[in-house]
Amino acid sequence: MLTLLLFACMEYDVHTPQDAAEPYRPDRTPGLDDDTGSSSTDDSAHPHDSDPQPDDDEPPDEDVPPEDEDHPGDYNDPPDGDPPSDFHDDCDGGTQATSGSSIYVLSWDPVQMNGALEAPTSAWYHLYSSHIAESGADQRNESAYYRVPTSADPKGYPRWGNCSNEWIVRDADNGSGPPGALIYIGTFWLEKGSNDLEMHHYCPLQRSGQCNAYHVTSDSNSTCDTSNANSVHFEGSGICVTRAK
Repeated sequence: MLTLLLFACMEYDVHTPQDAAEPYRPDRTPGLDDDTGSSSTDDSAHPHDSDPQPDDDEPPDEDVPPEDEDHPGDYNDPPDGDPPSDFHDDCDGGTQATSGSSIYVLSWDPVQMNGALEAPTSAWYHLYSSHIAESGADQRNESAYYRVPTSADPKGYPRWGNCSNEWIVRDADNGSGPPGALIYIGTFWLEKGSNDLEMHHYCPLQRSGQCNAYHVTSDSNSTCDTSNANSVHFEGSGICVTRAK
């Protein structure tokens, strides 16, 4: 099922569940009951680590306005520094994308579903969602990761990964994030026009022995090896896309 996210500005209500029993952890500590992993960004194995040196003949960055659709970005020149914070107050400086539908994944089936992202020009973008988890304490592993395959990067990996090449978006309603906040889901290269968005549930990774640091085990009825749905949603409204600089 495809979700067409068209770039257009409009108001929307952002839903952030507030019935969680665990405190908000701004330090990105994964799985409040898990002490096996670190929340630090893992850049060691990421394909975008080695950034090429800029060409002396290229104009300086300040001469190319990032928001100018006539000045596309360069896949081989990804944004530097650290990824954005987990939560974003609003879509200030970005574009709200709206659509009438949504996609979802479950811990067992379906574990992947595809949507679409429409980009005005080819560039690196930070993606934010109004919410991906909404079941509170009943489902503790509503976590997912995303990819955007393009001709430049058929794998569709994000710029930064917190588990090898993947950026795991933790179950946000296990904590008490800022009310109305947008959730960062990754920084991706988008090509001008329609882009395929892949949404993957976290649990298959965990069951294969990967990224166990993000597995929340405080409730034995909602771990990845149970029949709990642990549903993750990507709503077609309330999406914010900002061009990475």
